[in-house]
Amino acid sequence: MRYFSLISITLFILLFIAAAAAAQNKREFISPNKMTKAVVYNYYEKGAVLESRISILNRKGKVLFDTSFASKDHEHGFGVDQAEWTADSKFFVFGMLSSGGHQPWHAFTYAYSTSNNELISIDQAVEPVTSAFKLFPPDSIEAVGFKTDINHQMKFGFRLSNLINHKKR
Repeated sequence: MRYFSLISITLFILLFIAAAAAAQNKREFISPNKMTKAVVYNYYEKGAVLESRISILNRKGKVLFDTSFASKDHEHGFGVDQAEWTADSKFFVFGMLSSGGHQPWHAFTYAYSTSNNELISIDQAVEPVTSAFKLFPPDSIEAVGFKTDINHQMKFGFRLSNLINHKKR
């Protein structure tokens, strides 16, 4: 009986440690209107975020969108460095770094649109982003990027909803 208790305690401790480690690898971002939640699962190595997976769920827990930025060798993927919802809850915006250290100047930036259920690359829509982004109500983004070449960085800003409306035309 004593042996069984020791095994039970050991298993409980191991499960607790595994659950704590999993919780540290998961960050949740609830939209301001509480209707949607973004979950960022990070894969760490030596304390640094290497690569990430993002899931968007409705308030009932149904997965609306899910994508992974992980690579097989953990050197060609992307890890979420910055993430937040716009004030109007229509976009989940996140910036990422390359897991292999490629293009260390590049802050790969995306916006998930709740209305279109799609991921939009800010880099492809505007220009390569080179800084952390800032959000302003209701859905404006501001950052720095390359306008023409590596020697010409410029601040840019626009409403994400205008980007979606422009795509629909």
